[in-house]
Amino acid sequence: MNGRDGGTRRKVRHAVHCGILLAAVCLAVALPSAALDPRKALTQYSHDNWQSNRGLPQNAVNAVAQGPEGYLWCATQEGLVRFDGVQFTVFNKWNTPAITNNNIRALCFDRSGTLWAGTNGGGLVRFKDEVFTAFTTAQGLVYDNVNSLCPTSDGSLWIGTYGGGLSRLKDGRFANFTTRDGLSHDGILTLFEDGDGSLWVGTNGGGVCRYSEGRFSRPDWARAIPQEVVYAIRRARDGALWVGTYGSGIYRVEGARVRHLTARDGLSGDRVLSLYEDKDGGLWVGTFGGGVCRYFEGRWDCLKADHGLPYDVVRAFAEDREGNLWIGLDGGGLLRLHDGSFKTYSVQEGLSNDFAIGIYQTRGGDVWVTTNGGGINRLRDGKITSLTARDGLPNDLVRSIYEDGSGSLWVGTDGGGLAVVERNGRIRVMGTAQGLSSNRVIAVRGDSRGDIWVGTNGGGLNLLRGGRVTVMPQRPGRAAMVNLIHEDRAGRLWVATYGGGLSLLEGNVFASFPGQDEIGSAIVTHIHEDPDGTLWLGTIGSGLMRLREGHVKRFTRRDGLFDDVAYEVLDDGLGYLWMSGNTGVYRVARASLDAFAEGRARTIPCDAYGEADGMKSAECNGGFTPSGYRTADGRLWFPTMRGVAVVDPARLGHNALPPPVKVERVILNGKALDAGAAVTVPPGRNSLEIHYTGLSFVAPSRVRFRYQMKGYDAEWVDAGTRRTAYYTDIPPGRYDFRVVACNNDGVWNDAGASITVIRRPRFYQTTWFWALCAGALVLLGPGLNWFRVRRLRRRQRELEALVDARTSALQDANLKLEQANERLEALSAQDPLTGVGNRRMFDEVLEREWRRAQRSGQPLSLLMVDIDSFKPYNDAYGHKRGDECLSQVASALSSSANRASDLVARYGGEEFAVILPATSSAGATAIAEALRMKVEALMIPHEASATARFVTISIGVGTGVPQEGSPSGYLIERADKALYLAKQEGRNRVRTLA
Repeated sequence: MNGRDGGTRRKVRHAVHCGILLAAVCLAVALPSAALDPRKALTQYSHDNWQSNRGLPQNAVNAVAQGPEGYLWCATQEGLVRFDGVQFTVFNKWNTPAITNNNIRALCFDRSGTLWAGTNGGGLVRFKDEVFTAFTTAQGLVYDNVNSLCPTSDGSLWIGTYGGGLSRLKDGRFANFTTRDGLSHDGILTLFEDGDGSLWVGTNGGGVCRYSEGRFSRPDWARAIPQEVVYAIRRARDGALWVGTYGSGIYRVEGARVRHLTARDGLSGDRVLSLYEDKDGGLWVGTFGGGVCRYFEGRWDCLKADHGLPYDVVRAFAEDREGNLWIGLDGGGLLRLHDGSFKTYSVQEGLSNDFAIGIYQTRGGDVWVTTNGGGINRLRDGKITSLTARDGLPNDLVRSIYEDGSGSLWVGTDGGGLAVVERNGRIRVMGTAQGLSSNRVIAVRGDSRGDIWVGTNGGGLNLLRGGRVTVMPQRPGRAAMVNLIHEDRAGRLWVATYGGGLSLLEGNVFASFPGQDEIGSAIVTHIHEDPDGTLWLGTIGSGLMRLREGHVKRFTRRDGLFDDVAYEVLDDGLGYLWMSGNTGVYRVARASLDAFAEGRARTIPCDAYGEADGMKSAECNGGFTPSGYRTADGRLWFPTMRGVAVVDPARLGHNALPPPVKVERVILNGKALDAGAAVTVPPGRNSLEIHYTGLSFVAPSRVRFRYQMKGYDAEWVDAGTRRTAYYTDIPPGRYDFRVVACNNDGVWNDAGASITVIRRPRFYQTTWFWALCAGALVLLGPGLNWFRVRRLRRRQRELEALVDARTSALQDANLKLEQANERLEALSAQDPLTGVGNRRMFDEVLEREWRRAQRSGQPLSLLMVDIDSFKPYNDAYGHKRGDECLSQVASALSSSANRASDLVARYGGEEFAVILPATSSAGATAIAEALRMKVEALMIPHEASATARFVTISIGVGTGVPQEGSPSGYLIERADKALYLAKQEGRNRVRTLA
């Protein structure tokens, strides 16, 4: 057991902690806490899981609690763990002498903010004033196997042991109770203090007993509970008492009335290990083998391993001050459920396919979701039904949807033509047999005259009028894939083609318009029209464009926009435009865009949303119509790779709680120091690191910091999300280091945290040294000093001139050498014909990204691209045309692989390779399909091809998460095999092997 501390430094630190505790209590009272929205299904919360691969020492979490300073504490079988949202700090028998057994079974905080932990054989451990102290049978504890803890309102701490009965610690003294004192069993599993100050005890074989007014008793209703093993007891806010048993489910006790609830009533398992009531009055039940259940307003909702729970054994629950629910899993680590601003509908909620393509709301209020392989889904009154090929759709690859004036749905499929779903449920199909130019329908839109316009892949634009199909003539130089059709308020039709920019159709005749050349060949995916006629154009890779009175203004990432991809542009009616892209959803105030365009602002403020905000996937889908929708209730819907993400802009969640800030440790010249109130730095050259943290758990990766070493830093240093300040060789003196932090919504804790840094001087930097020097100078006389100084200055000028000359010569030589090396490096890594990376660069980048993916655990994807029938092309058109063809294809590939980390390289001959780091199989497949369509849209004539009249490509997609020791050649083999299958199946297609 550690001794007591009495030093001045510890007293100062104790005062600081008391201040932090008081501030935290005041803050908790002043600011309302958020909670999980009980209207959402458990699968619709954001799930985040920490296991041993993310820093947790072991995956069995027995208890969870948040302390007054803001840290989250976990009891594991390999020690006591402190968590700040980013990093785990482990206290165990190897670094903390007071902990003699690593298996921590229970933990709690008493009213003073002291942490108590119960161990499996090492007794009781207290953490107070940064000091750990052990209490065992040697200090009076009844038994060293501590299983449960309960601080009570009278200042006592009750300790339940597994086999030794109960102990009560009050005023530093233990009082012990066993079956001899009336306790029903000496194996204690749970303790709970009731509102009247009595103590409920759940035992391992003795059922429930109660300690009140100095004695133990069993209530009459306890005889109605046949199960004697009780793991959990909680009093609900409505006055009922919940009792969780191991094998017989749970019991709800109201006075003398006992209600029994089991798996037959909706509980996922009858072996109950834990109970918790959240801020909304919902009862959470943790089971052994049945996962998590929530009981709210008479309804059960369960989450098990087959619905995303990492493990089905649930030991503990805790809510933090920001409304996150933490779940301790016995084998699955630590799980956080967070209620973000977004709500997601996926396969878990009933969608037929997670790969959502588009959203559309009919006049009757139904919301339809189109999918890439699951047909279409209808959301009505909270229920989801689907319509697929089994029901009569010609194809389950749905690209577009539109409701006409009669209420019929026009569904465009990729390969099956058009399906018209009439109001009576009858489905009729229109395809090439009925006059369409192609069965690959990408866009469908009706106009104000009642005509239906159909955009196809390869067949251009079709007009359906009076039951007849008219194929519109294509504009010269425009691609044959029509991906967007929009009618403006003036009745004009805007048509976007993939890679062919934007065209205007007036009176069935294509006409030029002001700004068309500025838009160029940008891939326009959506048009939003303002009441004043301004058109906002969403694009793939070209940012957001504003077309107003014939003038085009482009907004990109360089201007502050979150992404250069804007699949959809939705007006929320509150002054913001919302866009979706490959890395999330983002919004921008329309006023900010106008201010930037007019030169009144230097950057564009932008809010971004992703998985931390409730989206199951931040990767949205687009390029088809419509790729997002604002429904009648004002909510915005976005299709993603994992279902449909929905947000209500009028009810965006806001985290109003500023994060507590703490300086955790100081490292001086590589050695950790006690991060007390002051740190002393010795004389000499030193390297100082100050590690700090901000305790917000909503989105820890978005917590930002500013710090200042007052007296050294002239201004505050914006550290972003970095949690360390670095200083080298600060001058002698006394400095105050202060750090402040803000949460994910920009709410700052301006009080922050601070420490004092004292840098001691060298002997010649002290006052007494300079006083001695002054005396010596007086004694030596001014003449000697003048002579010496003059000689030194002359010598210094000579040396400076010599150094300047040699430095200048060396800099010139180094500059020439660097320029030569850069030219040589660029030439050696570039294919001279196509300008993309060569085979050497491909091999180097693939090996580097393979190793990086091994470390991060993220997927790595590789596309192998082959130009179909290239030898016949060379034979028919000559090698010069063949070289031009290679260059055009390489340019098309390069323009679509728009992330800095992506690489397009010439693999050999007519083969190219595309490396896509941190890209899933589904994401790589979508990119591959976009590349294939872009090359097809070039419309390079190829009369010698047996595949098409134009040059096409086949693509093989390989994806993997590299394991330790596996070679990068594995990914090449997968992509090559997929390419072989694409060729074998007819070319001009994408095949994937994940």
